[in-house]
Amino acid sequence: MDSFSKLSRILDKVDAMNLDDAQQVISAYLTYSALRTVNRAINSGLRDQWVRREYLSETGEDVSGILDVSRSLTTLPFNVAYLQPNLRSKELSFLAWIARETLRNAKDKLNYSAIEPFSFYHEMRREIKKAYERKKLLPEPSIPSIDENSPDWLRNSYRAYLISKRSKMGIKSRGGRKDVKIVISKLYELFVYMIVMKVLKEKGFTIKGKEGFMEGSLGNELLHLAFNVDPTSYGIKDLIESVDAMDEKFTKSVLGRPDLSIIKESERKRKLIIIECKYSLSPTYITEGRFKAMAYTYEFSSDATLLVFPGLLNRKAKQGEEESTIRIYEEMMKRKVNGQVVGWIDLKLRDGRKVYLVSIDPMEKMEENFERMKTVISSLI
Repeated sequence: MDSFSKLSRILDKVDAMNLDDAQQVISAYLTYSALRTVNRAINSGLRDQWVRREYLSETGEDVSGILDVSRSLTTLPFNVAYLQPNLRSKELSFLAWIARETLRNAKDKLNYSAIEPFSFYHEMRREIKKAYERKKLLPEPSIPSIDENSPDWLRNSYRAYLISKRSKMGIKSRGGRKDVKIVISKLYELFVYMIVMKVLKEKGFTIKGKEGFMEGSLGNELLHLAFNVDPTSYGIKDLIESVDAMDEKFTKSVLGRPDLSIIKESERKRKLIIIECKYSLSPTYITEGRFKAMAYTYEFSSDATLLVFPGLLNRKAKQGEEESTIRIYEEMMKRKVNGQVVGWIDLKLRDGRKVYLVSIDPMEKMEENFERMKTVISSLI
């Protein structure tokens, strides 16, 4: 079973999960990932100890030449140049302290890694055992002092330690029911992806694929779903011809990479739908996202582009564009059909293309988010 199928299966079980434990699961996984980074850093640090060399030149105190009173020849000290191991004993001591503290944080959260349906207990336990063994190869620990001249493996391991220390997720009470609020942008993207997958499956598409891309089929219709890549690999044309005198490879590197591109192929035509996710409640950031969605629409000539975000918290605009975003959001949230908030709005461009703003909030009921996305996707596919 591929990763996206697993995520889809997990999403079906989320409602049955004890949500009071969900924050511990996420916190434990962040700590598990941090410990993996520290283990890799130990490997890199020990490798640097012997593989890298420093070129040193030392001046000795001995003299050369004939020395007597009558001739009084000039005497010079001899010079020796040689290579020696780059021991970095100070940095390794810092790494030992980081490994010890990250290991302690991982042990404290190990039991949370066993909670279903997100269990990764055995993987985390294996990483803890690995850290124990590797820590024995390091010198006595000392409190780290990290700066821009520190080696990459030391700076990366210190950042990982901070994540393990601060990896706490908040739970917010709403009407007596406790929900998990996803606060990491990539988790929000996955949340939106899975809702889109469920919509496509309900429409009858058979979804399959590998890491990084998926395919869906229904009769003679074929869908390509690309994640965080430019969609030109699927026959989509972009508008950038060249970048000054740079080569084609560089020109391709400046193309946008939408969070999700859905390319629909049928006997008649090829259709592109782009979805851009922004996990923010800031009018400034969502306004920037609105113009980014419009830029994607023209860069790749998409038929429609969706800007998906959870909502707006601060309704105070700093400039005219933000005030427009706030008014658009207020309009989409006050419109109701059969007593339910519509939660989306479309901006129709003069050439017939559309840019949608869609509110998908993890704090809302899954059914509401699903129906909202279903309405928009169904009108496009």
